Amino acid sequence: MNQIIQTPLRFRQLHPPFRRCLIPKFPYGIIYVIESDHIYIVAVAHTMRKPAYWAERK
Repeated sequence: MNQIIQTPLRFRQLHPPFRRCLIPKFPYGIIYVIESDHIYIVAVAHTMRKPAYWAERK
C-alpha cells in the first residue's frame, strides 16, 4: 500500500484507468484507480483467475 501511495503512477495500467500493484510472495494484485488527488482500491484480485473478473462485480 505504501508503494501505491508514494508513487501511484509507477504501476502499469491493466484496463485504463485501472492499475495493478502485484503483492510480492502472494498470487494477488491490488487493483486501483487514481481520480484527482485520491486513490481508490477497486479489488484485491487473484492473479490466476480470469483476467478482469473483478470488473464485473459491484
